[in-house]
Amino acid sequence: MPISWFSFFMAVLWFSIFTLLLYVFSRRTAFILRFGLLPLFCLIVTSLVRLLFSYDFRFSKVISSYKLIPALESALQKPLLAAGGAAATGLDLLVALWLSVAAILLLRLLLRYVRLARTVRRLPRVDLPGLRALLARAGIPGAELAFSERTGIPFMTGFFRPVAVLPARDYDEDALADILAHEARHFLSHDLWIKLLVNLVCCVFWWNPASYLLRRVCERTMELRCDGRVSAQFTEEARRHYFGTILSFYRDLQERQAALPGAPVCAASFVVPEKDWEVLQRFRFGLRHGRTRNRLTAAGLCAAVLLLFLASYAVIFQPAYPSPTEEDGYEIYTVTLDGSYLVKNPDGTYNLFIDGE
Repeated sequence: MPISWFSFFMAVLWFSIFTLLLYVFSRRTAFILRFGLLPLFCLIVTSLVRLLFSYDFRFSKVISSYKLIPALESALQKPLLAAGGAAATGLDLLVALWLSVAAILLLRLLLRYVRLARTVRRLPRVDLPGLRALLARAGIPGAELAFSERTGIPFMTGFFRPVAVLPARDYDEDALADILAHEARHFLSHDLWIKLLVNLVCCVFWWNPASYLLRRVCERTMELRCDGRVSAQFTEEARRHYFGTILSFYRDLQERQAALPGAPVCAASFVVPEKDWEVLQRFRFGLRHGRTRNRLTAAGLCAAVLLLFLASYAVIFQPAYPSPTEEDGYEIYTVTLDGSYLVKNPDGTYNLFIDGE
């Protein structure tokens, strides 16, 4: 299973196609209410897998390009800079630019994680009456709680030892339970790890707009899943109180700093800045969670995505150049697999037959 520039190009192309499909379906609230989130997560997984596994398989059919790809390849292979007897082509410069920017973005992402971890570590921990019981009920009995004046929204951080950071204010027990249940679900669903993976993709493939589109849709889809799983455990009255708590923090987003530096990228937040239709979609999905959906059709859609994923490896575009008809006075024949074969002679040599001759 070799990897070439052409298989890499196909991987980026199909990643962009899958991400575009994901974006289109994620905007259709009626689609989500009918089929749930399974098709969206299926598209997220297939887009990432297709991007990270850019192989040439033996069954892949090569589609030859005689003009566009050869012209592009020729332009990229032209020497542009020369130093010390070595020449750098356009492709060399583009790869150098790609890796340089990717390294800078990866370093910035690392510094964001380190800065947020240090900031959270310095926050004093609180132990409110009944807090241990609330954390145990949320499924994270070993988690810690901290308050901060510098954040306007609650968030969860910590890949192994979760810490919930809340704005410094007074909370009633129900609101605190809503927040902890939400943040605990993020931690138990490994959303912080998913967010890290998508952030790494954005750093490495910074030049592809589809990477940022995937991150945005992925964050929104994880919020919908979190709301759905949390609210499914509530009564109707508790569910309305839960979304009332969410609404109160959406209102605060317009008045206060959203979160500590680095938290929007490196942590799982209770709410994030969203457009009006995204907020409405979140409420419509959460308040109707638990009602019957067409799961069989949703599974069929996932099967169709999987088939499209497998079919994406079936073809690969590669450059092709017409063979010369004569060179140094010798006639040149083009041999293809169609109508050509070898016959072994008794002395161990072979005869080549082309079109029966």
